[in-house]
Amino acid sequence: MNDSAKRIVLNTKGFLDKKGNEVNEDLKEMLSYMDGKPPKSEYSRMIDEAVKKVKQNEERRTEYMSINTFEMDAQEIGEYKKTVNLIRINDGKFTDTDILSIFNITPTVLYCVRKALSEHPDWDDEDIAEEVLAMPEMDDN
Repeated sequence: MNDSAKRIVLNTKGFLDKKGNEVNEDLKEMLSYMDGKPPKSEYSRMIDEAVKKVKQNEERRTEYMSINTFEMDAQEIGEYKKTVNLIRINDGKFTDTDILSIFNITPTVLYCVRKALSEHPDWDDEDIAEEVLAMPEMDDN
């Protein structure tokens, strides 16, 4: 994803490690719990209790949701920043139809990016992306 975030991917359906060895029982139980099954082991019951506590704590829940919203906003700005850059570099080299097709964007996005670029030619791609996302025309995109 090229965003410097660290991610761990867990397969809740499998119980073998990358070498093909079976994982320990605690890990199996945790994966089973993460897959939506009720906790069976002491370890998975402990995780379940911690999850329930966090869900009951409204402040933590709000904080968690805020962090997720912030991350989603940052990701969306990053995607639009790339789009702005591609349009800035290639506008005039291709027809509008080609730009829409090549960059897989909607006519509204193309219109809004061009509008922001013409109104703020000295802004960088990230500022333009933020401006585009704030435009009322983008509400339906």
